[in-house]
Amino acid sequence: MLKLLFMIIALLLLSLAVLGLRHHRQEVTSQTAKIHALILQREQSLADQKVLITRATNPLTLAINLKAAGMNAGEAMQPRDVRRTRVAPGAPAPGTVETDLVAPLRRH
Repeated sequence: MLKLLFMIIALLLLSLAVLGLRHHRQEVTSQTAKIHALILQREQSLADQKVLITRATNPLTLAINLKAAGMNAGEAMQPRDVRRTRVAPGAPAPGTVETDLVAPLRRH
């Protein structure tokens, strides 16, 4: 009879411990989900800020704003097709397609 009472008490304590561990696991899972949602929200906010920074620092936008402020940014802020390009001697003109693809491999 004493053994049966001891086994029932041990089983009761074990079941209470398992129930407490299960409850703790659910709390930790809930906290993890909240933190994950917060991280995703901050990542989205960061992505939105990056888009705003990119729009504000776009070279063409900067050139327009500098010109509106009365400053001259020089050639650095002009679109590539408007800038004067330096052509190496013997190189094809910009915008032309080289048709002789073997020419760079030949030795003179």
